[in-house]
Amino acid sequence: MLNFSWIVNLDSKKKEKGSMSESTVLDFKPRARGLVVGDIPWLARISDKARAHLEGRIGDYIYPCGADQKFLDQVKMDGEEFKKLVAECPDDDALIERMRKILAERNIELERDLLFGRVKEG
Repeated sequence: MLNFSWIVNLDSKKKEKGSMSESTVLDFKPRARGLVVGDIPWLARISDKARAHLEGRIGDYIYPCGADQKFLDQVKMDGEEFKKLVAECPDDDALIERMRKILAERNIELERDLLFGRVKEG
């Protein structure tokens, strides 16, 4: 006998989240933890999650999670300030440029390996 209980669960998630479709929630996945863009670790992942949160499609992911909060603490921002920054930047290049400026203004040097373990350039 086929079990279709997962369909009911998806429908209840859709109702809980408002106007999201099941595919919108299920399709979101942030970039890998170890991906480094613009020589700024965690930026790719946290920016994906912030954008998804702003768009109401984050699904079961948490923004900001504990690892996101470590990044935010290091760059001396809170989750709302970072979401605003992401909303103002149309793409990674603009976000990288703004983050580099913020890091320089705040005299912040990120500790890549201490915070996030092994990282890969990409």
